[in-house]
Amino acid sequence: MDTLPIRTLYYGRDGPLPEKREFRAGPLTLLFEDGDLRYVRLGDHEVVRRVYVSVRDSNWDTVLPTISNLHAESGEDWFRVSFDAEHVEREIDVAWKGTVTGDAQGTITFAMDGRARSTFRRNRIGFC
Repeated sequence: MDTLPIRTLYYGRDGPLPEKREFRAGPLTLLFEDGDLRYVRLGDHEVVRRVYVSVRDSNWDTVLPTISNLHAESGEDWFRVSFDAEHVEREIDVAWKGTVTGDAQGTITFAMDGRARSTFRRNRIGFC
């Protein structure tokens, strides 16, 4: 009997896992992973589990992004990340540029600027 690879069982795919980068914005810490903000914490307390941009088709299926042109810089209590994202599947073609910044006062800003490069039925395009 054939079995699925262990990575597929644990993570839903057999390829390499996305790189995780840890950043600090003043008193806050977080992980940046494949265009998502993960596990925003104030000390030992998680305050936000995840912030991400979603593109969902007419059946509410999520079209995952491909991330490119990732640039990150950081200091002791600040960071800036910029990247390009593309969501392409069947008739769906959406591209956007993302920036995430965190400052020493603990303010985190996540911005996107994009456009649909095709016409298609959808149920959501935006932040979740």
